[in-house]
Amino acid sequence: MTAAYEPDFPSFLNALRAAGVTSQVIGSDGIDSPTTFSLGAPAEGLVFTTAGYAAEGSPLAEFNAKYEDVTGAPSQTVFNAVGYDLVKVIEAATEAAGSTDPQAIRDALANLEGVQGATSVITYKGTDGMPVREVSMIRVKEGERELVGQPSPTAELIPAPRMQ
Repeated sequence: MTAAYEPDFPSFLNALRAAGVTSQVIGSDGIDSPTTFSLGAPAEGLVFTTAGYAAEGSPLAEFNAKYEDVTGAPSQTVFNAVGYDLVKVIEAATEAAGSTDPQAIRDALANLEGVQGATSVITYKGTDGMPVREVSMIRVKEGERELVGQPSPTAELIPAPRMQ
């Protein structure tokens, strides 16, 4: 497992494979990029977590279609949608607060439940500030994304912050 991301991840993976290591490699969302999918054989079977998967008819697929309509180019990363999700969360918190007062928005944010984003449904209630949302697990298969699963933890599984 590695938390490496660009520009280090492609070099790491190529060096690993060149050294003869053929075992499963697991990574994080930092490698959800066009570079990873262009690596060819070294990336085959790689599994990583990311913020979403654009299944046909999903909110993320709809977001990607709108993104391409507006920009004239397809989205090459899920992180465009993550930014959209952030705006949707702030919008929902502002509406729930009925105010633009920062304290009121913060308090409303802490109680948000079921905000539909492009990548998943997002909940902050009961989480001490770490949202509950789906995590997409992707496998690289023949240079494309293959969905392995989309688990979503419950608020009880998220550890409390450890601030001293």
